[in-house]
Amino acid sequence: EPVPGAHIVSLTTTPRLRGDTLQVSVNATEAAGDQVEAIAYDGSRAVASADGAAGQVLSLPVPHARLWSPSDPFLYGLTVRLLQDGHVVDAVGSYFGMRSISIRSAGGVPKVMLNGKPIFMAGTLDQGYWPDGIYTAPTPGALRYDLLVQKALGFNTVRKHMKVEPELWYYDADRLGLLVWQDMPAMVIATPTPQAQAQFLTELHAMIETHVDHPSIVQWEPFNEGWGEFDPTGVTADVHAWDPSRLVDTVSGFNCCYSFGIDNGDVLDNHTYLGPGVQAPSGHQAAEDGEFGGLELVVPGHLWPGTPFAYEMEADSYVLTVRYVDLLSQAGIEALHFGLNSAIYTAATDVENEVDGLLTYDRRVVKVDVAKVKAINRKDIAAGSRAPVPFGTYRDLPAAFDNVGITDAANPIPGNYDGGGQSYDAAGLAAAGLAPGQKVTIDGVTVTWPDAPAGTPDNVVTGGQTILVNAKGRAMVVLGAATWAPNNYTATGVITYTDGSTQSYTLTFNDWAASTASTNSQVLTTSPSNVEPGSGASSRPVHVYADEIVLSRRKTVRSITLPNVDDGIVGTPQVALHVFALGVG
Repeated sequence: EPVPGAHIVSLTTTPRLRGDTLQVSVNATEAAGDQVEAIAYDGSRAVASADGAAGQVLSLPVPHARLWSPSDPFLYGLTVRLLQDGHVVDAVGSYFGMRSISIRSAGGVPKVMLNGKPIFMAGTLDQGYWPDGIYTAPTPGALRYDLLVQKALGFNTVRKHMKVEPELWYYDADRLGLLVWQDMPAMVIATPTPQAQAQFLTELHAMIETHVDHPSIVQWEPFNEGWGEFDPTGVTADVHAWDPSRLVDTVSGFNCCYSFGIDNGDVLDNHTYLGPGVQAPSGHQAAEDGEFGGLELVVPGHLWPGTPFAYEMEADSYVLTVRYVDLLSQAGIEALHFGLNSAIYTAATDVENEVDGLLTYDRRVVKVDVAKVKAINRKDIAAGSRAPVPFGTYRDLPAAFDNVGITDAANPIPGNYDGGGQSYDAAGLAAAGLAPGQKVTIDGVTVTWPDAPAGTPDNVVTGGQTILVNAKGRAMVVLGAATWAPNNYTATGVITYTDGSTQSYTLTFNDWAASTASTNSQVLTTSPSNVEPGSGASSRPVHVYADEIVLSRRKTVRSITLPNVDDGIVGTPQVALHVFALGVG
């Protein structure tokens, strides 16, 4: 582009929500006395302006600004002019979004804040490779397509992994409303030489400097899993100095591989496969899961030559969708109760023989059910975009139900009793005497089976919840089963009486698919089959157990606090205790 001798070289825009202003730095080949002016537009309507000497920072007032967010990615227009002796000698057009990104405590837990409000970032690991151009997309439309599909799948975040894209990609992210984590492409795994470290810092600075105006970019990723890592403390300080307006994730996957195990940036970013998982927050650092998932689906006719690989093979699109929903349901629990701020799924697309993408490498097939993936992503975003809700006190057991353990064989998708998408067969349980609302009596204590339709929450995964009871009797009977548990798995909880006294108890269940009951419980009933994702009813028998807690019969039970087993998280393979019903008599 030919330009006059006096011209604008570059712009830097920085929104300041606290002061309702936009700061504009104009880098120009100015001479003494040159002036610059900046005008902000809402559509064609000018809404703010400022002028001053070339080289100084302009401050444009933007009162009552329309804030940029994934749900409303509003962009203001911007015109900047360079003037000599009152005459315009150069002008450029640009845009900006008014938004802020920060970390503040919410509910006692560090939370990522977008525009001062908690935001949960549900995203993909987007590597941006192509079968023909490798680094280069065939067309601008193809480049945009990846982002359009991710937006349609309900994601609000993209982690751009080990690549810096053309400016058009970031422009589309700005327009579509996708939060971007930007990786610095890594060096080799070995410890880099001093010369390599210096070159890395030069290129890292250049990447930040040339992308600092994009409202979509909210987090810089200097290192990944220790690849070429050096001086994480110093690099963090450098990035904060170069751009104090964004978050720094010093080492994505600081728990993994070649990392020094030091993450002193703004976040603590674990990688968990299959995951997801949540790292306990530390001080001011927010907990993030920068990679999880890796579910594999081979789509014939859309494969790269060679042997496909990923973390877990799925049979078809239906099962892949079920497993994805399972994993994201777990992420939602971790976001709602434990302060997880993000879940970045591996991966957006297949890359050569790595077939864990939601799209095939050629982008011709979306492997999952778009509506179901969008629904669970939106649910997670809603769950995590608030202060964490601790496991608390519930008026009764059904109010605490947080897991779907019983489904119809014809519709297994909602079920996830074991963390792998399996569930009890509603017909099998009913035939064995446990229909919805059925009353059963064990040692003189009557207990009511959940009156919940198949495919809806019907049990609680014990994580320290307190259930109000207000009943007196000789004993309490608890109905349930464990998953991924050894025989005679025992956990401890607390009975609280209305007089303020307490009593410890043990709850002992075997795994739902064990061949026998535990030594302290009895098999209440056995269903001849369970329900598996993708195949419906199986021939594997599964059990429901009854355990009895002896009470102080002269006292009234105010509440039962359930055992805290792995914070009430269902995983594969991760021990969990499930409670369907309880009664006192």
